[in-house]
Amino acid sequence: MLGINFTPSDFRNKRVQGNVEVWLKSLLDMVRSTVHSVIRKAASAIADTSSFKLIEFENVFPAQVGLLGIQMLWTRDAEVALGNAKSDKKVNAACFYFTQFFSILSVFGGLR
Repeated sequence: MLGINFTPSDFRNKRVQGNVEVWLKSLLDMVRSTVHSVIRKAASAIADTSSFKLIEFENVFPAQVGLLGIQMLWTRDAEVALGNAKSDKKVNAACFYFTQFFSILSVFGGLR
């Protein structure tokens, strides 16, 4: 599904020379770029609803990005639920989506 490499090659090739502040700023920029790239890949994986598997997603990405991914899923489903509840007053769409999301989270309870 994802095949992601999280090891930034720029870190290995970075020479330590010059002022410490300049080197640390360069290192910070590389870390930010790497984190940004990983989060973009996670968002792309979540957007592909046809092949998305939560457990595989959590196994591939770092823990913090996995938690962020769960928050993205919840936000997406909550927005859909609220939109459906606004347009269709007869169906309790919010309850349906929140129940569906709870069932997704219960998968983690069985992993102990």
